[in-house]
Amino acid sequence: MAVERRYKPRTGPARITFPMDHDVSPRLRAGDHVLIAIPGHASSPDAWSTGEKQIAHDRAWILAELKKSRTSACDQDPASG
Repeated sequence: MAVERRYKPRTGPARITFPMDHDVSPRLRAGDHVLIAIPGHASSPDAWSTGEKQIAHDRAWILAELKKSRTSACDQDPASG
């Protein structure tokens, strides 16, 4: 999959590859515009959206959660203090 935009991390490869079950819906096809969310250290998405309306909806909640996570202590290393 070609990457057009990243949110977190902000940098990475221009293309990504990940495993996907055959029975998922919607199936991704060549040329689809898709928003995917891959949790840290995971090898495949836990959420994806196709279609401009659904992508816009999901992008809004993802960005809101990312904004909230900046102030969360959960992502901080407990040893750092």
